Amino acid sequence: MEIKTVSIVSVLTFLALFAFTPILYAATLYSEAITLSSGWNIVSTPRVLDGHSFSVAETSANFDIYVLNGSGWSTMAGVGQTEFTPLYGYFINNKTGSDQTLTFNYKASTAPNERLFSRSFTQTGWYSIGVANPTYAKYRGESSLTDENNPNDVLYSLKNYYSQIVDFTFDSFDSAPDSVAIGDTWSAY
Repeated sequence: MEIKTVSIVSVLTFLALFAFTPILYAATLYSEAITLSSGWNIVSTPRVLDGHSFSVAETSANFDIYVLNGSGWSTMAGVGQTEFTPLYGYFINNKTGSDQTLTFNYKASTAPNERLFSRSFTQTGWYSIGVANPTYAKYRGESSLTDENNPNDVLYSLKNYYSQIVDFTFDSFDSAPDSVAIGDTWSAY
């Protein structure tokens, strides 16, 4: 059995970043606004999106968006995506010099097969993975998870398929647990 090295947004970040701030819309289930600090940030979506928007124009002058896919860095188009997708972790470089907002508009109704997510890891290398079940996400502003044992269960079920997990937001978790900014200090597990 081949062991794959997987970069996962740490258990804390993995579950903390994708919390929900419900805002009702007619066409969408609700929306979530995520503050992107100037510089690199990492985000994911636990649900199917109806669409997304940035607080400034989504251009290469303002943002770079990348995914780690085993062989290295890819753009969303490079992995065949036009929309943020569950099970993927996205590195976003906010090049505007100030905080910006990324809003995820969650799809109001999905067919059962749209709520089944899978992702293939076809080669050894680094992958950025995001949460794909909102049940296990920590709500924004809460200090603890509802099901604290789930991260251990998820990682244990993958134990023969990864050799290292990296928390990119380790240094700011104590002071800003909802932050998606990639910090200067990382922690490896």
